[in-house]
Amino acid sequence: RSARVLKTVESLWSRHSSDDLLFIWLVLLNEYVTPVPEVASTTKGTDLPSLLCMIRHCGQKIVDCVTDTRCKAGLDCLEGCSFNDQVCQYRCIVSYETPKFEQFALCILQKHNCRGLDAKMPMMPDPAPMSSWRGQPLTHEAAESLFIGWKQQGPQMPAGDQITKPWSWLVAAGKNPAYDFFPCQHQLYSYGKGKGQMWYEPVFKALTLDGQEVWRRRRYRVRRATIPGTFYYSVLDNGVTSNEVSWWFDDGLDAVWVAW
Repeated sequence: RSARVLKTVESLWSRHSSDDLLFIWLVLLNEYVTPVPEVASTTKGTDLPSLLCMIRHCGQKIVDCVTDTRCKAGLDCLEGCSFNDQVCQYRCIVSYETPKFEQFALCILQKHNCRGLDAKMPMMPDPAPMSSWRGQPLTHEAAESLFIGWKQQGPQMPAGDQITKPWSWLVAAGKNPAYDFFPCQHQLYSYGKGKGQMWYEPVFKALTLDGQEVWRRRRYRVRRATIPGTFYYSVLDNGVTSNEVSWWFDDGLDAVWVAW
């Protein structure tokens, strides 16, 4: 047991990130002090009830995936990822994306939840978004126009600037290599049909495990929260639904840069 914990801690420490440093403490607490659900869920193995669920509900999807060269390579890649290594896992997914893998994950993880996982969106920390913009209280409409950014003319554009871009924003810096740290990432926002609804499409360049550069695209539904400047996101990414929250933190008065 101690050897396994030591190997896990060494793997997390080698990534040199604040998130993994925090997770080291959670791993130690889970092993030696008290159970930590956030840790236990990531270490849950594939038990007999899980296997029976997969065979009963997703047998054909499993056959389709393991008999497809690309889908099987994606599964093998994921099997080789270290404990809680989201970067490795997402690089595998990005490298071997295929409709058969999406249907495999959708059936096992989303529709039938054969592994019994229950990952809830963390509600802490809960920072307050910026309260004003250009000398005025921040409203829902102003916050949404900031998302539109440079993609179309509006109140978010610098005074007198009529030049639009084919994207809303370009990402200049990110923290998590599994989510927002890519060689190139365009963000496209557009208004939805209902009030307070938007669409967000990140178009990003990813490096595959065999050294290729590929472009990927996702499509998120965005809806405003109660407090202006706070938004909820949802997306179906390779068969798994992800729910996220975002806050507006700051912006340049000329809309050259923003932080959220």
